[in-house]
Amino acid sequence: MLLERLADPADKGKPERAIVFTLKAWDVNCPEHITPRYTLDDLKPTVGALKARINELETELAALKIAEH
Repeated sequence: MLLERLADPADKGKPERAIVFTLKAWDVNCPEHITPRYTLDDLKPTVGALKARINELETELAALKIAEH
């Protein structure tokens, strides 16, 4: 029986009622109801700065590797 399956043996309480739902679809990340916090234009300066810093670090790393050999 469903109520017996819902009961927790470690708990003194007993379930008295249960509701069973039948779902036709489920999408946790449904974009229809999620408002984006940032637009691509909002993110471009930050991403651009990060890409520039990555390029600097890759250049520095390459120079260090050349200096080791």
